[in-house]
Amino acid sequence: MNRDFVVTIDGPMASGKSTVTRALQEKMSFQSMNTGAFYRASTYIVHAKTGSELPLNSLDSITDILEEIIAEYIPFTYWKDNALRFSKTREIFARACHGIERSLLFNQVIDANVSLVSHYVPLREAIRTQVRNCVQKGRWVIEGRDAGTQIYPEATLKIYLDASVEVRAKRRYEQYHGSIENKQKYTEIRDQLRKRDFQDRNKGKYSLKLNSDSIYLNSTKYTLEQILKILYTKLENCNEK
Repeated sequence: MNRDFVVTIDGPMASGKSTVTRALQEKMSFQSMNTGAFYRASTYIVHAKTGSELPLNSLDSITDILEEIIAEYIPFTYWKDNALRFSKTREIFARACHGIERSLLFNQVIDANVSLVSHYVPLREAIRTQVRNCVQKGRWVIEGRDAGTQIYPEATLKIYLDASVEVRAKRRYEQYHGSIENKQKYTEIRDQLRKRDFQDRNKGKYSLKLNSDSIYLNSTKYTLEQILKILYTKLENCNEK
């Protein structure tokens, strides 16, 4: 597989997109782009600037910060080695975001607020432009909510990865807390996922949805090995065309 090649993986939160993406990287030497990380980093910056971890109630209260992110952050952000990086021309934002580790982007505070931040259309358009600029050459996997519908609809292969809300809640709980010991926390995460699903499926043209030309895979029913076997076959078939 030597030519330029883009695969998109869409699906709800905790459906296994990142796990499949990492496996494609290791097996087939793809580079990856996690579009959700841009929104999570933006949410992190909003909280850092407002000094609050309380749920954000409206876009109106954070529009100025989002516009600053669009102008001073997104255009100088790129993706390398599975992490958001910052151009030296914007060291101020590199310092502001220094130490953004996965644990700071993937936690219940960010989960509860990232959907609101991602509703801001100018931010979505800025991220779409930046992602497309980053994947012009080479073999890429783009994962997100609208990777195949809005960001890169001309992708060679489009995947929609799904799972039941119960399975996704268990995965997210274990990611944040280890083995399931606190049923109340599990229930909170499950309910939060249901709320997020509703929000993600009601964003107008940016909504999470299954493309007519996407391959639907449910990770509740398939093991990771079974999913990867299907994808490897599809990718090899695409490469032969």
